[in-house]
Amino acid sequence: MKKEFILLGVIISMAISITPAFANNAQVYITNNTSTRDCAYTPSCFLPYQVSISIGDTVTWTNLDNKTHTVTTGTTNYGAVGNFDSGSIQSHKSFTQFFGTIGKYRYFDKTNPWVIGIVVVENGKPTHAELAWLPNPLKTFDQFGNMTSTPIFGSPLTITKDVYNSGDTDATSIMFRLKIKNGTNYLVYDNIVKVNIGAKQTVPIGFSWLPEKPGTYQLFFEADPSNPIGDTNAYNDLAFDSLTISNGTHSVSDGIFSMPDGSVSKFDNNTSSVPEFGPLVSLVLTASLIPIIVLSSKRVIHS
Repeated sequence: MKKEFILLGVIISMAISITPAFANNAQVYITNNTSTRDCAYTPSCFLPYQVSISIGDTVTWTNLDNKTHTVTTGTTNYGAVGNFDSGSIQSHKSFTQFFGTIGKYRYFDKTNPWVIGIVVVENGKPTHAELAWLPNPLKTFDQFGNMTSTPIFGSPLTITKDVYNSGDTDATSIMFRLKIKNGTNYLVYDNIVKVNIGAKQTVPIGFSWLPEKPGTYQLFFEADPSNPIGDTNAYNDLAFDSLTISNGTHSVSDGIFSMPDGSVSKFDNNTSSVPEFGPLVSLVLTASLIPIIVLSSKRVIHS
């Protein structure tokens, strides 16, 4: 009997030793009325918008809406990147995904592309790049490389905004995107550039643009979230700004003519627009008018 207890204890010990530790499961809810655009510009379609987990953890999405949704890695702009795709999640059904690699996984709903979220998988070690658009103002340069605060339509323009890599790893061939919309929310510019950013470095990201019309434009900057660099910023890989493009006409109050070719001419506001004549010139002019007046008088008398 004693031997049986000893054997049972050995079996239990072996079972405990080979049983893996339970992974944590994070819960995300697909909110009610997600199929409307009420949450398009606020991180409330997926609650929470961002979850942070460790390697080996899982995330479960539960659909509380009355319509079908998906959980798909990628973004609306770049599309699916293939890490995971839930397929259709029916109303009040769930989908669970295991995460075994550190990184930042942005995902969206293919049914309603404005529904987005982020899963951050960490191991507690700062061995990844960490990119963020800096809040300092953007800079604009004319076609000659001179900084300008009043860009003019019809002239080539370079727009730059700084990105800082606060991580301990270089970020290589990172794609950065700029979209520009006019006052009617029409997309007039959409371009991507690839840039390398070393660890602890700040790099200006430049975009070339030829504004065709004057007006105020909205600028949307983003870093490609599908880069496998472990970037864990929740919001800093997005930035928003505005830019006013001049119509190239002159300003009398400023005494400055802004030309469409980018050149600037100045004049003196204190100078009269009517030329002033000296006393001698006035006498000569008066003397020249007297014969004309006399001749005209004689013609009137004879008539």
